[in-house]
Amino acid sequence: MAFVADARIIANLWLHPGNSHNANNALAFLDDSLDRLGGKRVALLRADSGFSGQAFLNDLDRRDMHYLIALWLNQP
Repeated sequence: MAFVADARIIANLWLHPGNSHNANNALAFLDDSLDRLGGKRVALLRADSGFSGQAFLNDLDRRDMHYLIALWLNQP
């Protein structure tokens, strides 16, 4: 799901089967969500730990997007 926080609306939603990882097609979902927003600026992207893959993070950096990703902090 992608939300527009200020307006409290859902910007985009994709359903996946229960046996797929939540970051499956994350880059395509991000592209689709940004297209639906029609060029509006995204001030902050927030995601959970399922979107902490290197390819996704590299894409966010390439787009120069501000982001927060919630991660678990585990002791080694």
